[in-house]
Amino acid sequence: VYLLEDSEGYCSRIYQGDMLLQALILSEGTLKAIEKLCEKGLMVKPDIMHANDWQTGLVPVFLKVKYNTHPLFAETASVFAIHNLAYQGGEFNRFSNERFPELGVDWMHWFGLVSHNDSSSFNIMKGAIYHADILVTVSPTYAREITGVAYGEGLDSDLRARIYDLFGIINGVDLSGSEIEDSEFRPGHKIALQKEFGLTPDAEIPLLV
Repeated sequence: VYLLEDSEGYCSRIYQGDMLLQALILSEGTLKAIEKLCEKGLMVKPDIMHANDWQTGLVPVFLKVKYNTHPLFAETASVFAIHNLAYQGGEFNRFSNERFPELGVDWMHWFGLVSHNDSSSFNIMKGAIYHADILVTVSPTYAREITGVAYGEGLDSDLRARIYDLFGIINGVDLSGSEIEDSEFRPGHKIALQKEFGLTPDAEIPLLV
C-alpha cells in the first residue's frame, strides 16, 4: 500500500478548499507516483486502474488523452466506480472553463467533459463516465436507476450511452458457502497471518485485510 503525502496541506480538509486542485493532485499524483515506483523496481506496469468517484475521475480521462502514449500506461485499462452520482465535484457539480487548461489536456477533448447544464463549464464525473473502459456502481438496482432521469443527476444520457459497460456490484462480503468459525479461533489465525507478512504478532492489534 502506498499513500500520497500532501506536505503542502492542499487536501487537509476534504470537500473544502480548491476541489479541482485536490482532484488533480490525487489523480495525476497517482500516475506520477506509479512512474517513480516502476523506475525503482517497486511496482510493475499496471494492467488496470480502479478510480472511485469524482475525486479520482481524472484518472480514466488522463489514461485516454494524456498518458495514452506513455510506455507504462498505453495499454492500461480503467474501471470507474460510482458510489453516489449526486456528488460530481466543484460548485454546482462543475468547474469553470477558465480552469480547463490546468488539466493539461488539449481543448479538442473538451466535448468529453463539458457540463450539460452549463456549456462554459466542465464536469469531472462526466469525463470519467465518457473515458473509462468499464463503469461499476454499488448494486444492480442502482446501476439501473442512474440511467433514468429521476436518479441520473443530469448524467443519465451519458450512462445510457455506456449501458453495455455499466455493471452493478453489491457492496459487502459474500459469505454464502463460507464457514464462519467461532471467535475463539480468530486470534490464532490473526497471529499466523501477522507472522507470514513479517508483522509483530499481537492478537490485540487490529488487522485490516
